[in-house]
Amino acid sequence: MTIEITTKEQMALIGNDPAYPLSGQYLLMNDIDLAGDDDNQWTPIAPVTFDGEGNPTLENRFSGDFDGNGKTISGIYVNDLSDGVVGKSLFGVVSGTVRHLKTEGSITLKNGENGGTISAGLCVVILNGGIVEECESAVDCTGYSYIAGIASFIYSGGSIINCKAAGTITGTVFVAGICCGVADFEATKDVAYIAKNVFVGTMNFTGNNPAKYGVGMICFQPVLADPQIYFASDRCYWDYELSPFTNSYVGEAKTTAELYQQATYVHWNFNTVWGIDEGTSYPYLLRLEKVTVPNVVGYELADAYSALEALGLTVTVVIGSDSDCDAGLVCSQSKAAGEQVSYGADVTLTVAIADDTGESTESGVQIMANMLRTGTSWLGNQRVAHASSEVTYRTLTGTCTVNATYGDTRVEITDDSGMTIVAKVWDFIIKASELEADPEPGDIIVADGSQYEVMNLSGEAWRWSDPYKTAYRVHTKQIGDA
Repeated sequence: MTIEITTKEQMALIGNDPAYPLSGQYLLMNDIDLAGDDDNQWTPIAPVTFDGEGNPTLENRFSGDFDGNGKTISGIYVNDLSDGVVGKSLFGVVSGTVRHLKTEGSITLKNGENGGTISAGLCVVILNGGIVEECESAVDCTGYSYIAGIASFIYSGGSIINCKAAGTITGTVFVAGICCGVADFEATKDVAYIAKNVFVGTMNFTGNNPAKYGVGMICFQPVLADPQIYFASDRCYWDYELSPFTNSYVGEAKTTAELYQQATYVHWNFNTVWGIDEGTSYPYLLRLEKVTVPNVVGYELADAYSALEALGLTVTVVIGSDSDCDAGLVCSQSKAAGEQVSYGADVTLTVAIADDTGESTESGVQIMANMLRTGTSWLGNQRVAHASSEVTYRTLTGTCTVNATYGDTRVEITDDSGMTIVAKVWDFIIKASELEADPEPGDIIVADGSQYEVMNLSGEAWRWSDPYKTAYRVHTKQIGDA
């Protein structure tokens, strides 16, 4: 069940109320101003906790999915100049997914000996495969050590992908535009991945030796069993004119003028993820942009669909009857003309068609809809009959045999040093009627003598393979022989 968040009071309940669990699925419905001040300072969701000897632990973690829905959480405020303050951010420890979110505010800790540490603009630590993607932080962060624009650490695997940091980052020891460092002291050998991020804020390094104490997109070499295998980075950049440091472990320093050019961003997705105003702006995340809905009432359906899709809006079509609506034209739209909505928002169009008498009717469209649904069902049955194999599907609660069509996709990632990591993602198409519940990360599929583990890919373990939701497309990785 998706929990809709509309107020700052609900934000504060996450992890503090049984109805708002740390494992929950959340959708931010509107911009929220936390309205922080000295008497109303933000406590992170899933904060870093401490053991009996005062050492920080990572047992308390957000393992769910927080979809910012293109909205902004502003008014994040922390001002604590006490000694030894640890772990301030919007989120504390994240092992789930945070996406499509912008943050604004300020976090001010003591910048001096025994000062504030491990704090950042979006979360403190990304842990055990956690993902932060398509997010922007404009939070100003100040502290003594391990201060970053997005996250202080990735620990035992995790990803920061397609993110932008634009705040002012101030500190003395290990100060980073995106993430201070990557570590895996437990040698779990989970991969950390930092890709297609940009830092366009200002770096205020108050130390006296940037080469020794670390400044940059990533401050220091990953502490991993084998960094060449378990860490990958791809095409990250920062504005050298605002942050004139060149010793970053990850990323490329560019001038402001270079960062205003799309050609600078090699292999970035400027179709559905990023936008840029050539020559005048840094890249911006499309999901965080506002779109003005046009008036398409009276348009032919194809023209209305094209107009909305060109703005990055999602279109849903329903059948309606309206005696004042000409056949074949859009009768109404769910979002009013001129309304500001997030990129990717859904606009539902109501359309009527004519029967052989020329009167507006639902029957013709319904017949066509039924034909499409029937055709999709027939194709699905043909796939099962002629292009599928029996596989074993195993969950925590049981095992069953299902029919699946499956194949692999080869993924290659090359970092700035020329190292290439090659990986395969295996997708299984399975009829929904053959499974008792939705696929979950950790489920196991046994096929052709090999085992495949269901995993999150860009925040989802599966997606529907057809518009009528009759079959799952399940994302997996091969983990060994059966």
